[in-house]
Amino acid sequence: MQMREKHMIITAADISQKQFMITPEGLDPEEVYAFLEVVKEDFYELEKEIAVLKEKLTKNGKQGQ
Repeated sequence: MQMREKHMIITAADISQKQFMITPEGLDPEEVYAFLEVVKEDFYELEKEIAVLKEKLTKNGKQGQ
């Protein structure tokens, strides 16, 4: 995880690799893992979209020069 301006930048890999302590009083691990899988997939899609948009900005910036 990277730190930027007082908050963490979480990636899909961070979500995928996250480990939780399991206790007898804890939440249902299957439910937690299922939720994390959905969040990871959403982050992955957002990361791809951000990369595409950054590439478009770079191309547009070079065309305007």
